[in-house]
Amino acid sequence: MLVNNRKLTIREIVEDVSIAYEFIQNSLVNDLGFNRVAAKLVPKDLNFIQKRDRVDVAKDIIFEAESDPTFIKRIITGDDTWVYKYDTQSGHQESEWRSPNEPTPKKPRRFQSKKKAMLTVFMDYNGVVHHEFFPEGQTPPNSPDLAPCDFFLFNRVKKPLRGTRFSSREEVIEKSQEALMDIPKTEYKKCFEDWIKRWHKCVAVDGDYFEGDNIDLDELT
Repeated sequence: MLVNNRKLTIREIVEDVSIAYEFIQNSLVNDLGFNRVAAKLVPKDLNFIQKRDRVDVAKDIIFEAESDPTFIKRIITGDDTWVYKYDTQSGHQESEWRSPNEPTPKKPRRFQSKKKAMLTVFMDYNGVVHHEFFPEGQTPPNSPDLAPCDFFLFNRVKKPLRGTRFSSREEVIEKSQEALMDIPKTEYKKCFEDWIKRWHKCVAVDGDYFEGDNIDLDELT
């Protein structure tokens, strides 16, 4: 049944085959090793040519990195992101430790503010090379699973700001600059080393998006 429809719930399977819920659940999770996962959001559907181009670029960078140990240290990469006057916290940030007898915490629905500033950052192996804020209105496309600013830097800048309501755009700029400069240089080195692994993953999945996928590169070599 699941071969034809992976979105079936355990309850729907139970109703169709008239077998106990616990038996179906145990068979799926423990015997077959299935987990129910939500679809991940990606920037766009990549066509064959776009996937091929990603693989070609990945292979070129892997070759240069393996041929020249200083190659990755000479790269400067950059990108843009919006920093909001108020940004909602992630589910993980808002989670709390509770005992079994305590009620589940509740929160009102909140939304990102319309007031925002665009942060542009250029970085290398040792940290931030240049950063500045631009007027609103720029929304460049990207490949978030392969861009260091996206998979590493911007989340590190925004995470300590989430859940705080700033009084002005100037305060947004001030606090995001502080968060940017507080990132240790060692984290940038780890980011660039991880970047090489991400190029290998891009090749392994034939150029498709791979963020969130459990890819064991040792099994693929």
